[in-house]
Amino acid sequence: GVTGYGGLRLIWPHELWGRGQAWQQWARYFYAVPALSVGTILALPALVGLARRRRDAIRSWYDLTLVLFCVVYWLFHWLVAFPVWDRYLLPLLPVVAVITSRWLSVLLSGLAATLRRPLAWVCPLLLALVLIGPAWNGAHSRYPVGGDHWAYDGIAQVADFLSDLPTGSVVYQHWLGWHYAYYLFDAPVYVAYWPTPGWLARDVQAFGAVGERYIVFPSWESSARVAQALRTVGYRLSPVWIAHRRDGSPSFVVYRIRPL
Repeated sequence: GVTGYGGLRLIWPHELWGRGQAWQQWARYFYAVPALSVGTILALPALVGLARRRRDAIRSWYDLTLVLFCVVYWLFHWLVAFPVWDRYLLPLLPVVAVITSRWLSVLLSGLAATLRRPLAWVCPLLLALVLIGPAWNGAHSRYPVGGDHWAYDGIAQVADFLSDLPTGSVVYQHWLGWHYAYYLFDAPVYVAYWPTPGWLARDVQAFGAVGERYIVFPSWESSARVAQALRTVGYRLSPVWIAHRRDGSPSFVVYRIRPL
């Protein structure tokens, strides 16, 4: 996993915003209903505040544990350089569902205190009706999550491009080891894993004059640190090909490493 997906490390400062946005894009498919997602986010501090005032210690402990798990899990996957994949949010989904039910039950109990009980049950009925549309779309694979390859749309085209490179060309990899092992097993290129930008710069400095050298960046990874390291040894990243997803967004950028 370390050599196949880029290893585990704390993310670099310039990755904070991009990774946060990428995880948020996946999280919005928890319900595919923006109002419900916003309500669940607001429920986190609300449940914490309620737990502090509640005399029922057991119920308060449950609420705080659920909220703490969500916060720690989210921060761990945001601040550690895990690949930004939708499947990594699956363990969070049932906990988020329980939290949603908790704040709805609190809301329902408040309504029951002021309204007649049959009227209070209109709330979960409306919730079920709101979720019919997203459930139908999800069952018919209309969202780019689950078994869909949305994050890696274009990887086959990237492999075709790399397979057509001159024999002996070097393809550096840091995040796509498993994919290259599958797509490029019989390609006339040499795939080399680079652990750090400094290591990559030293390798290019030593052997860059021999053959062509390429590196592919997924859309969720920044090329800034690699570009900076290469400049210190007299090389640069030159984009030569871009793969796109079905919605038109870029998924991979293929760079050739050239002298300055």
